[in-house]
Amino acid sequence: MEHHHGRRGNCLGGWEVYGIMRALLLLLCLLSAQASGLTFFVRPNGACVNNGNGTAYGCAATPGAVGAWIGTTQALYNGGAGTVQTGDTLRVCGTFTEEDSTTNAALTAQTPGSILDGDCTGSGGSAQATLNSAGSDNYGIYCITKAECEGQTWRNFIIAGYPTYGVYIANDFDSADAVNWTGTNLDFQSLGNSAQAIRGFGTGATATDITITGSVRTVAISWFPASGGLTTDYVRPSYTWYVRPVTGSYGAADGWTYATAYDGTASVVYDASNVTSGDTLKVCGEFTEQDSSSNAGIFSQSSSVVLDGDCSSDGDLSDAIINAAGTANYGIYCNTAAECLGQTWKHFVINDMVSAGLYIRADLNENAVSNFTATDIKINDSVSATLGTYAIEGRGSGATFTYITTNRSTNDSLHWEGDNLTVTDSTFNYPAYNETSFNPEVGDCVNCDDQCDNFNFSRNVCNHTNASKKQCFIADGDGSVIGDGGGTDDNGLMADNYCYFPLVTGYSSITKPLYSDVPNTRFLRNFVSGGAFGIYALGASSIVDGNILVGQTNRGIDVVDTTTTGNKIVTNNTVMGADSQCFHIGGAGNTAEVYNNSAVDCDTGYVKNATPTITQSNNAVYNSTTNESGGFGTIEVTGNPLFVGGTSPTTAAGFKLTAGSPLRRAGTCIPGNIQCIRPDYRGYRARIPPDIGAYQYDAGDN
Repeated sequence: MEHHHGRRGNCLGGWEVYGIMRALLLLLCLLSAQASGLTFFVRPNGACVNNGNGTAYGCAATPGAVGAWIGTTQALYNGGAGTVQTGDTLRVCGTFTEEDSTTNAALTAQTPGSILDGDCTGSGGSAQATLNSAGSDNYGIYCITKAECEGQTWRNFIIAGYPTYGVYIANDFDSADAVNWTGTNLDFQSLGNSAQAIRGFGTGATATDITITGSVRTVAISWFPASGGLTTDYVRPSYTWYVRPVTGSYGAADGWTYATAYDGTASVVYDASNVTSGDTLKVCGEFTEQDSSSNAGIFSQSSSVVLDGDCSSDGDLSDAIINAAGTANYGIYCNTAAECLGQTWKHFVINDMVSAGLYIRADLNENAVSNFTATDIKINDSVSATLGTYAIEGRGSGATFTYITTNRSTNDSLHWEGDNLTVTDSTFNYPAYNETSFNPEVGDCVNCDDQCDNFNFSRNVCNHTNASKKQCFIADGDGSVIGDGGGTDDNGLMADNYCYFPLVTGYSSITKPLYSDVPNTRFLRNFVSGGAFGIYALGASSIVDGNILVGQTNRGIDVVDTTTTGNKIVTNNTVMGADSQCFHIGGAGNTAEVYNNSAVDCDTGYVKNATPTITQSNNAVYNSTTNESGGFGTIEVTGNPLFVGGTSPTTAAGFKLTAGSPLRRAGTCIPGNIQCIRPDYRGYRARIPPDIGAYQYDAGDN
């Protein structure tokens, strides 16, 4: 048991000095106190019968004898010998519910340079003191003036239930003066919904090992100045908020629960005290209102927020419905690059928007970092008689769209400007729907319109059967330079997509179902029905492998004349019914490797143009007016391919091989290339030698 028999006076005495001089004097006091600082003890009301002199943990035999102070209001400060002075430690031991009626605090700390420590294990107590609100006290621990707050340390406390501030370092409300306060191992629990765990003023403060649990939804820590005042390792947790349709009866309508949801999307508050970065906003129900400042059903205004329309766990819809009500321009909208950054939108049905179902505006900056994600969203009828309406429009680097369904849009289903765009597992129906007012060059399923490096379009379906123009999937580098992705990374992937145009004659030359001018684009295992140019490989060093193309009015696969660099690889593709050429290999100065392809029912099977250097063998042609031209080379296999679907298959599965097909085992592996390792249209590995065409034979196909 610690016991003290004498002490020095308060080393600051009554000197009225401030600023730098006071800080220096306090530092001298602290240094001199290191060897002579005393330890006092305070325990809760009722812990002992007698109030002691504070010099020991145990209970005093008589009032004022050696023993703990009983109750926080009995602790004495700055009164000379026997009181807590600069350099001393006050050990706060136990669980407290009392308060200081003059300050409305459980513990009012009044000595600069002192230590409040809730760890009393050395005396048989607990490792943390607990301060519980008595219901009327505002603060757990509180210091008021600069003369009191300066240089204090508070550590090892559980602070629970306080409605205003867990700890409050008022410091005469002076944000410019040094306070040099330290808080560590402070655990805040179940504070009031509007409470702040820590609030303070002054520079040089530190808060570490801070835990905040319970219902706090506002700014957990507020310090002035906001920059340079407090150093802390605390990270605000993520919260879930709720919004429901306007004019509902939602109690407090503060957004904290489903029952107390924000009343309408326009009432959602985006700031550090409400919905902010890292939070989830649950959007529950069917909405027809709109935000007047943005003309959007939802105006999402904080980075890294998740908008989630799945409220099934609360008995509501699994997909929120956003209706335009005839006037809303956008279903969901973010405006600035800072706001759009890192947002995720999921589980929505969006109907009848005037301009776009989703609009990720991002300051109209295609180079802004976006890292945006949308998933499980259905957008219906983004059509306008006066606007070229997109189902989805956006800009920025790094966007991901998965499990998207769009039905009917006047312009593109998805229009994006920026690199690192990923679109997978989605269905796009009827772009250019009823479009009559615009230049005919509108209406792609997915259009990556500028700076489109590092794109990935995989496992998507584009139903373009309503309009015989434009593209299913297009990656357009910098919009002007052929064969240049517009950035420094290049690379692109179009894989396992289905693209359907109407099987009609007279396609416009702008109809190129799969188009990329990005270098190193890989076109793998796609199915294309209709269009003018099935695959249009404009970028240098493209790979076209395992694709099926049917019914093009010009060329099935076009390795374009204007490409002058790199090596093109065209392998194991099947093209049927191209009115002009099944395969067109062009580009002066570049090279091409063409192996194991099948050309059926075309005017010309294979064309070499503009003097590329071609290495080719083991290709097949059947029922074409001309097998090859331009010096392409001899075609080895010319018999009927005997597809499972007969002479005119219209589906991908129809191009599987029958047992008697001359394409079986008639291919070859490209020397030094992985072509024989790459899986075929349905994922089968090639035998060696491989079959010709997009499918490897399987006995179960017959």
